[in-house]
Amino acid sequence: MKKKITISICLLLVLVQVLIITPIYAGNLSEAKNITSSNEYQIRFSGVTDSKELANTPVATGKIFKEDGVTPVANATVQLYAWPSSDELEKLKEGDSFTRTPIGKTVSDKDGSYVLRIDPKADIEKSWSKFGSLDCEIVTLTDTGINSTSFSIMKADKEENKDKTKIIYPIDTAYADKFNGEVYNGIYADITLVPRPPKDSFQSNDMAPAYSESLEEIYPVAQWVNVGNILIGNSGYTEKFTFESGASCTIGVGFSLSGSYGSFSPSGTISRNSTSAVGFPLYSAPTARFMDTQFKFARWVCFPGDGTWYYLVRAHQFAGGAQTSRETTIPTGGIKSSYAAGSSYIKQTNTATTWSNGARLNALIGIDLSSRCGYSSTSKLEFHFNSTGYLYGETDYAPITNGRVWVKSS
Repeated sequence: MKKKITISICLLLVLVQVLIITPIYAGNLSEAKNITSSNEYQIRFSGVTDSKELANTPVATGKIFKEDGVTPVANATVQLYAWPSSDELEKLKEGDSFTRTPIGKTVSDKDGSYVLRIDPKADIEKSWSKFGSLDCEIVTLTDTGINSTSFSIMKADKEENKDKTKIIYPIDTAYADKFNGEVYNGIYADITLVPRPPKDSFQSNDMAPAYSESLEEIYPVAQWVNVGNILIGNSGYTEKFTFESGASCTIGVGFSLSGSYGSFSPSGTISRNSTSAVGFPLYSAPTARFMDTQFKFARWVCFPGDGTWYYLVRAHQFAGGAQTSRETTIPTGGIKSSYAAGSSYIKQTNTATTWSNGARLNALIGIDLSSRCGYSSTSKLEFHFNSTGYLYGETDYAPITNGRVWVKSS
């Protein structure tokens, strides 16, 4: 009996030794990551048609540059993903994984230029949000560099927007026909690569994240985002900004290889919508201020293959709130039109100004990101003229202009 017990103890010690010497990651975590990610992502894009073989409207064009920002990159791998809808992403909890859908691919030409088209075979139907937006991501890879560039496709009436002499499209947002989902206006994005670690090494000494894309952290405190501004040059006028349920705001995305504070850089934008109305005050005194509401932000970890991973910080969910924030200035110049006492004007078309620091995330990631809220039926400016005055548009008359609109007495 004692002999059997001794043998059992010896076997147990051997087993413990084996477990210590050979951990779950087979002793080489980066090798395990390479096997998983490289093969998985090659398979993911194997059924996607190269954009050079397609003839539909491009969803993204531009040039790719080396880390110096000057030298064009030929034969870079350019991958296009559709993220799950923002509605589905909001249901995720920290640590939950998700899957991006490959919808386009190409390689850059010898002058660094690229053209991305959505493969008609790609199933993106479930990626559209209930507000008619689709989150996309361009992942660019070379042996030494990487970049992630985010943008959104918005559904809109193609017939209403076909006269491009009247509508200036923002270059960071694509548009698709609201009836059939076909892209009719794409984005332009020049892409500068950032250096990435060698394929056979870790990016840090920390434990590697999970092998699939995942939601790493939802920041608990919502952040203020500029969604409009009030510009009144003189007394005698009132102005009100409205941000109703469904209003869209284009918010910058942060990109980092390490995910640490201060390592992030701006990398594209995505569109997010309010899920309830925010009523800002009616202003009559001369003022030039920003109107803010809040969004929650989240940090995501993604794998493009070859053992590399990176982090994105993106607007996650509308949180509400209203405040008048930092002061700005009444613009100079512009094109004016006269309005009689008792008249009014509502601006609810075209694209507003992009504020480079409109999403104030410095406390979270070390930099601020951009924001822009367009004028639409759910996001508008309303002016009332108690005395005769002039309404200015930044680039053209107020009904035509893209950018800011303000009121003055002369």
